[in-house]
Amino acid sequence: VPADVTTLYIRNADLANDEGWIQSLGTSGYGFDTDLRVAEAYTSYASPEYIISYSLTQKITLPAGDYRLTGHAFFRQGLWHDTNPEKSLAQLFAGEEEQAVATLGGIGLAAYPNNMEATAQEFYNKGNYLNSIDFSVEKDTTITIGFKGTSDESHSWFICGEVKLYRMSLGAYQKEYQDLRDELERQAGLA
Repeated sequence: VPADVTTLYIRNADLANDEGWIQSLGTSGYGFDTDLRVAEAYTSYASPEYIISYSLTQKITLPAGDYRLTGHAFFRQGLWHDTNPEKSLAQLFAGEEEQAVATLGGIGLAAYPNNMEATAQEFYNKGNYLNSIDFSVEKDTTITIGFKGTSDESHSWFICGEVKLYRMSLGAYQKEYQDLRDELERQAGLA
């Protein structure tokens, strides 16, 4: 059974604030809305000679093991959600592993989110645009996780939300993990 180890390794995974995150959300337009728990990068102008890149990353140190990183995010190519719904220039990544994030036109919606508030509703109330990537760490090491991408067309939009980290198999570490989690909850007054 995968164990949610998010709070043990990722700071502010819910984007309630930007502490711990290194932001490079482009030069054309960007935002980090801690009330809605989303971050975005928006390209008002782009051409092949002028490509906007962006990232939201964090370095984390993990023990050896198998993991799954999930995160709500989507990429929109151009101004409209159906301009090129198969093209995603954004990735969810963990170390060397990366996976293209969902596209805004990639799932059928009666209406599509066109601002940060509507997107937060899609992410957190409806569970849409959840991306995931599985990866392994061979030995205790520090890796970089997060989102990154580029925009090559005017009005392209990337937006992301909460991330979670799961340890896919704890094996011999199950008791150690549970003891640590119980202690953290006790210190936080949750137990």
